[in-house]
Amino acid sequence: MRGNFAWHVVRGDFKLCVDLAAEALQFVGTLNDAGMMMEALFLQGLTKFYRGDFAGARDHFSLAVADFDDRNRTKFWATHTGEDSGATHRCYLALALWHLGYPDRALQLSRETIALARTIGHPFTMEYVLHHASWLRQHCQLGQETQAAADEQIEIATEQGFVFWHATGTLYRAGGLLLQGNLGEGLPLLVRGLESYRATGAELALPYYLNLLGDGYTRAGRFADAHRALAEGLDLAGKNEDRFQQAELYRLLGELHLAETDDQGAEDCFHNAIETARGQQSRAWELRATMSLARLWQRQGRGNEARDALAAVYGTYSEGFTMPDLVEAKTLLETLGNERMRDDFAAGVKYVLGCIPSPMDGPVSIDWRYVPSSNLGGDSIGYHWIDDDHLALHLIDVMGHGLDSALLSVTITNVLRSGSLMGTDMRQPDQVLTKLNDAFPSSRHGQKFFTAWYGVYKRSSRLLTWSGGGHHPSILLTPDARDPILLPSSGMIIGFMSEQEYPAKSCEVAAGARLLIFSDGVFEIVRDGEAVWDMEACIEYLAKRNTRGEPSWMNYSLMCAHSTDRMNSRTTSPS
Repeated sequence: MRGNFAWHVVRGDFKLCVDLAAEALQFVGTLNDAGMMMEALFLQGLTKFYRGDFAGARDHFSLAVADFDDRNRTKFWATHTGEDSGATHRCYLALALWHLGYPDRALQLSRETIALARTIGHPFTMEYVLHHASWLRQHCQLGQETQAAADEQIEIATEQGFVFWHATGTLYRAGGLLLQGNLGEGLPLLVRGLESYRATGAELALPYYLNLLGDGYTRAGRFADAHRALAEGLDLAGKNEDRFQQAELYRLLGELHLAETDDQGAEDCFHNAIETARGQQSRAWELRATMSLARLWQRQGRGNEARDALAAVYGTYSEGFTMPDLVEAKTLLETLGNERMRDDFAAGVKYVLGCIPSPMDGPVSIDWRYVPSSNLGGDSIGYHWIDDDHLALHLIDVMGHGLDSALLSVTITNVLRSGSLMGTDMRQPDQVLTKLNDAFPSSRHGQKFFTAWYGVYKRSSRLLTWSGGGHHPSILLTPDARDPILLPSSGMIIGFMSEQEYPAKSCEVAAGARLLIFSDGVFEIVRDGEAVWDMEACIEYLAKRNTRGEPSWMNYSLMCAHSTDRMNSRTTSPS
């Protein structure tokens, strides 16, 4: 029965082999013979594996190894079957484990099986083990290891006259060369190996070898040949129910469509590959197909969908993170994540900019520049008329970077703009900052506190009243004064400690004067971790630029500040 099964399985007739395996298991069940049970379990596991039932195959191979692999008995049965069943079970168990998402365990078992075969010292068993070791390493994309195992297989096959194993060794040597990027040597060798394999009359695993050929042709730009190879592989998978490679065939067909700039055809194939892999519980094929789909979506501007899809599959793995597929998946996830962060950053900057009032002309002219750094920050500015005579101006700088800092900053700005601090005269800066300190304690806002400068300009008297909490001075530049006037903060950082006072100060603003309110990003500039500009230098520089006319003065000043070196923080500069 086993010989009859082997004849048909090598010819890829899995429709018949399913019945033969079931018949063998039923027959052995009446005999209560452990050695024969191990052989029957192999037939069952083999048919399940090639038909794409990797979990079922694992269960049969695991049961045989755990419960029936007595070394003496297995050695006895090898004299009847021609190969050591303990080794053959382990070969396919390793491959099943790879499909199910356990590449580290698969490779470890494969190494142990090679060691076992060397101990047994049986040439045919050694060839069998090396064949499957090459297969597993090719799946793992370990090119040099694939080639090394294949070379040893070819050497033994030549010595022993194993025509079948020589052909498959040639195929795997070619596969190893292709993985190492040697298309010129690998592709012709693959063609010769496939010709030799077909000459034996075998059809077992032909879909696998045809997918190697189709992939090689695609890389070589021979698209018509690639289509023929992949189409034949898919036809054989359906005809023989040899479906273990079906998902990868769909994926490679998708990559071929991509090479031909057929995005829709590619996406359809990738979805077919993913659906097939899921049906077979092959996390390995699902991961690879999802990576192909994610790269396509990334190119189409669908990065968020790509990242979500790939993260879902990658997250199911608990091992194998140094394997090429998983390294590639992680790299792609990081790239997609960075793209998402850039998109979020751009959206955040756009939102913050949208919250800043437009520049104002009239009795009082206001202009501003917002230059974001590489991180979304907690800076915001605002100004509005409280009534016909009082203009409020403020700058908020929440500690830290990121969305939470930006949202808190905008929230505070909206509170100030709407005047929603109950019981507060918004024309009195000391009252405003005291109320902000009460309303936004850091303990209720993610341990975030902030600095603030809040001023009110009374147009009729040209009087500016201001108060600050932990903020550096604002600067008043007058046409006739050589030195700038500093408008310092005298209160503590807001939200840090309750029951604080924020004393207000006042000064008259001369006609033609400029009031500069800015964040620390304007003057905190570093090079190689060392400060190269500070507040004092900034004030001196801005005072010198005071002779320049509008509107170029502010742009010129910020441009020169940027040219000094990179800014280590965001820059908000109203004037």
